[in-house]
Amino acid sequence: MHENSVDAVCANPQTDKEFATGSHDHTIKLWDAPKYGCKATLKGHEKGVWGLNYSADGKQLISASPDWTAKIWDAKQAKCVDTLKGHTHFCFKAAFSSDGTKAATVGADCLLNYWDLRSTKAPVFSNKDSANVLMAVDFMPGGHQLLTTSIAGEIAVVDVASQSRQFYHDTMPGIIQADKDNRALFEEQRE
Repeated sequence: MHENSVDAVCANPQTDKEFATGSHDHTIKLWDAPKYGCKATLKGHEKGVWGLNYSADGKQLISASPDWTAKIWDAKQAKCVDTLKGHTHFCFKAAFSSDGTKAATVGADCLLNYWDLRSTKAPVFSNKDSANVLMAVDFMPGGHQLLTTSIAGEIAVVDVASQSRQFYHDTMPGIIQADKDNRALFEEQRE
């Protein structure tokens, strides 16, 4: 069992017999779904695990941590096979491309890092088009575009070839207006 909060969960896309959890206790646990039991504990992060995803073939996991790193894990061997060091603050989320050769990470340093997993000394590129903390990342089908969201409610599409943001949408103006409308309605009802 984990010894602190579980902050990430993902299902193995190739089998209904395995899933993984990441915890504030600095560990990842691989679970035997039919038996509802832990079959392995993966250790290596210095802080909690906030993001966790399987590769499409179910053979690897990628984790994100506030220790400023993302790690690649061999799910069968239950061991770390690589560490991605490209953030200068918390790393919130990480994702694999559909073919498993690339990865993307985002974090509190407002960076989107794009990685070629065949050579991981440094990201292929870092995109800092957002002035806000990036909270989530995923690949579009085909791997030519990345999706990000920020803590400020921004949605962005980043083109891999140009390494730049191609689409941006700020969701907050609508949310702020709805909040003002709700407060006004509440005040009217109170009077």
